[in-house]
Amino acid sequence: MGAAAEESHSDGISTTFDTATHSKRFDGIRPALRELGYIEGQNIVIERRYGEGKSDRLPQLAAELARLKVDIVVAAGGTTAVLAAKNATGTISIVMTGQGEILSKQGL
Repeated sequence: MGAAAEESHSDGISTTFDTATHSKRFDGIRPALRELGYIEGQNIVIERRYGEGKSDRLPQLAAELARLKVDIVVAAGGTTAVLAAKNATGTISIVMTGQGEILSKQGL
């Protein structure tokens, strides 16, 4: 394994999805993380925050991840999730999922 196995990372996920939906989606990511040397609970901590379908909760969830000082924030669930993450931090990298051209019009 590479450098990943030697370092510890903390990643945050902020999503409008509910716990069950997101868990199914995340199951596909775990094998890829393992291939890169990341094993949850050993050298990576993934802080999950769920909006449970309520996008108005996203600013609070993103702010909580920023306070935890995660290394990256994965914003899933549309423009609202990405803008909430952007407004919560100016220093943490944000990974956007499935956003497309809409966000480029927002200057992101």
